[in-house]
Amino acid sequence: GDLICQECGLVLEARSIDEGTEWRTFSNSDSQGADPNRVGGVNNPLLRDGGLSTTIGRDGNDGGLTKTLERTQHRTANPDRHLIFAFKALKDMADRLGLVEGVKLSACEIYQKTAECKSIRGRSMHSITAACLYMACRHAGNPRTFKEICAVAQDTNTKEIQRCYKFIINALKANKDASLQSSMNNKQLKATDLLSRFCSNLALQSDIVRAVRTAVQRFLDYREDFMTSHKSQNAIAAAGIYLVTYTIADKPDLKEISRIAGVAESTIKSSYEDMYPHRGMLLKDLNSQFSDRLPPNYEALFPPPKTKS
Repeated sequence: GDLICQECGLVLEARSIDEGTEWRTFSNSDSQGADPNRVGGVNNPLLRDGGLSTTIGRDGNDGGLTKTLERTQHRTANPDRHLIFAFKALKDMADRLGLVEGVKLSACEIYQKTAECKSIRGRSMHSITAACLYMACRHAGNPRTFKEICAVAQDTNTKEIQRCYKFIINALKANKDASLQSSMNNKQLKATDLLSRFCSNLALQSDIVRAVRTAVQRFLDYREDFMTSHKSQNAIAAAGIYLVTYTIADKPDLKEISRIAGVAESTIKSSYEDMYPHRGMLLKDLNSQFSDRLPPNYEALFPPPKTKS
């Protein structure tokens, strides 16, 4: 269409194209079987035809001719058919996690590049798409755990997603595609990467968020130098939130932290047990605003972890 000034009639823009989808498709629910859309979907550069191929709709007044043509078209070999199914699965999972459009497009791009390697045959599409979404979240700086990805995926498990994630890294490396592989290679997910989302969902104030991040980073540095036990990163993040917020007013309870982090309360308590002996070092001089929240002799207020019999 054209963009025209209503006061002087000046044509500001001619033949502008709206790349968004027009209305919605009523062809399956309308009693007349007519599709009121005048245009198709948006252009998809990851597909060979751009996603703009002709689709035969149904018409209830032709004696079933268009229905037969539609069925025949669906049976016709489409080189991008598996990509279409994979992209739909990726967008469905991303919608369940509340991810933005950029992460969805990045996940589709990762899958398309992985499919070009011709080595995904025999592997579960659900596991590959879940691993692509996990990789896209990390690449966008909004990481999710394997457990969170697995919760919205179908017919797969966390171990299979982890294997597919390593396979994608190696496939991109073998294909000499360093745009995404370089940012993922040798970069482990840390508890500090998960804190922003956890603290936001718990509605913690900014000074508390900064204090939690500093305390958790201190614990990670200390554990790397002196400790050998390894706990999951989301458990460490949850335990850090529990430790830092324990002595302040309006603190979130352990049950709420467990729900947000997706970790069992017993697992959080196990990580808290590792932090407890070093609570003074972890909470010392975090920031001035948070220090004012701490009561005198706050170290004595923390409950000691229960010893295992």
